[in-house]
Amino acid sequence: FMDHDFEFTSGTLNSAKSFRYNTGRIEAKIKMQSGDKIIHGFSLKGEKITPHIDLVKTGKGSGYEVRYIPTPARQAVTGAKIKGVNINDKYYIYRLDWNQNELIWYLNNIEVARVNHQLNGESLYINLASVVEKEPQEIPASFKIDWIRVSKPTVE
Repeated sequence: FMDHDFEFTSGTLNSAKSFRYNTGRIEAKIKMQSGDKIIHGFSLKGEKITPHIDLVKTGKGSGYEVRYIPTPARQAVTGAKIKGVNINDKYYIYRLDWNQNELIWYLNNIEVARVNHQLNGESLYINLASVVEKEPQEIPASFKIDWIRVSKPTVE
C-alpha cells in the first residue's frame, strides 16, 4: 500500500449490519452529478454477490439502469436502461415496489420497469455508492441523498 493524494474519492454507505427488508416499498430522493468515469448506485444486496437489485445505476452514456440480478450468470440479468431523462443536477425520487412475485421500479411515481423475481423471502440491505472507475475527466461529481423511506407491503 502506498500513500497517494487524489483530487477525488469513492464512497459507500450501507445498512448491512443495521437494517434489511424483503418486501414492501423503498424510495429515495437523490440528486446526482456525474461523468462517464463515475458510477453512482442505489441498490439492495444480500450476503453474497447475488441476488442484487439496482434501483438506479449510472455509468456509460445517458440515462440510468434498473436491474435485477438473481444469480452470478450474466444471462440472468433483467431490467431496463432508462433513456430520455437527464438525471444530472436535479432531485428525483427513485422507488421500488417489491411484492411476492414482482419488482416494479418508478421514477417520480412513473413506472419505468417491471420484472418477475425468485427472491423467496431473502432479506436485502440498502447500499449507496459512488465509484470512480478511472481518473475522471469531468469533476466535480456528487451523489446527494435527501432521504430514504422504507415501508411494509400494503394488504390488498
